[in-house]
Amino acid sequence: MKTGFIYRIENFSPPLDFWEQGGYGFYIHLDRDFVRGTKQKTVEYELQERLQEIGKDKIVKILFPSRLIKPPYHFLDNSLLVRSIHVPGDNCEIGINYNQLESLDKENSSDNSIKFSPHNVDNRIQAYALLSLFIKWVDYAEMLI
Repeated sequence: MKTGFIYRIENFSPPLDFWEQGGYGFYIHLDRDFVRGTKQKTVEYELQERLQEIGKDKIVKILFPSRLIKPPYHFLDNSLLVRSIHVPGDNCEIGINYNQLESLDKENSSDNSIKFSPHNVDNRIQAYALLSLFIKWVDYAEMLI
């Protein structure tokens, strides 16, 4: 790969102000070629569902001891690409901006990575759960592309 990494995590640390809403957000820069590969990889619905179950189990172990959990991964159509990852909370997620998805098809982009950005990450447990789900998805995606 051109960048020498699959992903790089930025600002995974507690906020300066403990009570800051959304202050536990962090960014993940994911290699553009890796993202392109997951976008181009068509997968069966059953595989997406299996990854959802693995993700739900991870959330139960980390964050929320209930089986009434929504699917954490939001896939782009029938591809292996995850557009966003959600955990219980007030719309707590990390995800790829729509404009960045559009830029994937452009070869002359100056940026070698695609950024997952946070939304409403209010505590360290949500941050840990999101990062754990992200790493689990990358581990599986690496094997499949």
